[in-house]
Amino acid sequence: MTDFPPRSWFGRKTIYELIQHHFPMGKSKIRIASGFFTIEGWRLVRDVARNKHVDLLVGINELTS
Repeated sequence: MTDFPPRSWFGRKTIYELIQHHFPMGKSKIRIASGFFTIEGWRLVRDVARNKHVDLLVGINELTS
């Protein structure tokens, strides 16, 4: 497990290791806020999210004309 808080949030596998450690601690609800989220990202967390309420907030890049 990566030290918390990590020295850098951008280190290789930093976020993945934190997710693997903290998500199983969620007893009934997991809340995710992300600027980018993919089906592959869901595949990585779906086992620990099973039988829990999941709130997913994904930011978007608004297009301007």
